[in-house]
Amino acid sequence: MSAENIGKIAFFYLFAYSSWRFVFTHTVFQSYIPIYVSFCLLLFLFGLTLFKSIKKDLLLPDICALAWIPFVSYISIRFILNGSIENCTNWIIVLIILCIPSYIHIYDKIPFNFLIYSSLFLLVSILFQLFFQATFESIYFSLFTNTKQDEFIRLGYGYTGFSYQVGHSSMLLLQGELALLMMWFNKTKKNKFFIVLIFLMILGVFLTGKRANSALVCLIFCIALVLRNKINARNAVKLFCVFLALFFLLNYFISNASNYLDTPGLKRIASAILLIQNGNDLDLTRTYLKSAAIRGFEENPFWGIGPETFYLTIGDGLNVHNIYFQILCELGLVGFILFIIPLVINIISTIRLLYYTRDMSFLYPYVVYSFFVQLCFIIGGWSENLISGVSLYVGYSVAISLLIDCKKMKNQLNCSLQNNLLNQERTV
Repeated sequence: MSAENIGKIAFFYLFAYSSWRFVFTHTVFQSYIPIYVSFCLLLFLFGLTLFKSIKKDLLLPDICALAWIPFVSYISIRFILNGSIENCTNWIIVLIILCIPSYIHIYDKIPFNFLIYSSLFLLVSILFQLFFQATFESIYFSLFTNTKQDEFIRLGYGYTGFSYQVGHSSMLLLQGELALLMMWFNKTKKNKFFIVLIFLMILGVFLTGKRANSALVCLIFCIALVLRNKINARNAVKLFCVFLALFFLLNYFISNASNYLDTPGLKRIASAILLIQNGNDLDLTRTYLKSAAIRGFEENPFWGIGPETFYLTIGDGLNVHNIYFQILCELGLVGFILFIIPLVINIISTIRLLYYTRDMSFLYPYVVYSFFVQLCFIIGGWSENLISGVSLYVGYSVAISLLIDCKKMKNQLNCSLQNNLLNQERTV
């Protein structure tokens, strides 16, 4: 089997594992054997893909991959010292993913259709929960063993659908929106079907009650409108009308937030708006967690208290819900600096590539997808710890790998164009 075919299997299995891993951790099918088998299999598949794709000479990875090697190496060593083999394996897989596009293309190996179908299934289950709550709960509580989610559902925290928590549900729907946006950008003609599906994904994220992700999906869609439409007089008027409509819709919701306090899904967003309007703390629990993270950082500012230890030692079973504070606390200044530098290098590189590929109809959608995933990771990291599980940081590593692949293809296209021009000059 060729490296291309193994790579397709590896990327599909990676997203399937990261999206639906909870079936073996939070349901009646709970078993850690499939979990251990899965991350060993992923390591084997990606390792084999890289091994078979190396033809003769080892190639130096792109700067976007090189920038992450110090952080990945550092956190892997820290996990080994803590005895966490699974987490160390996950980061080794990330490192391999970043190296693969130096040898083979990966744009055609990312299962965008799978991401869309997974999010659609979850969206349907959320709508089923919305309209047939009693029937849904009888099925849900017979399958899921997440007792904490029982409380969330009873209190109207948000709709989960057939997922183990609202946070994971919103992340799957967000992944689906990004995959749909990529395909929307890939269409030469406007397709209303994609717009409808994208709006349904946005609605689904709102129904989960996740405030940060709800704001994020709207922001991403607004940026997508700007990036997809060349700014001329006609499109400028259209975009202005869309943003004006969104502004009035948001203003109406803010003005009438008290009317939605009993509406599941909108309850947390409405309560957050009222808290801000009254000058109160938006979330006392998360403020406490950030303060605890600062105390942990002060204990060992250089190296931190150790990866994945905050929730055991300081957070009373909770993560910081902020990737930056979490890294500062657990990995110290060394880990924080090693994390921020590649984050900045990659987003700058992506913005530059967006500019240079804006007229390349084939490459541009993939660059846009990578940009949106990075944006979600950077902004979303302020309210979530996105490196606490493989399901959250895996999307980012694949986005960086896709960015590297797009840079390589752009250079190849430019070289091919230059060669064609030289040949034409010689014939003349």
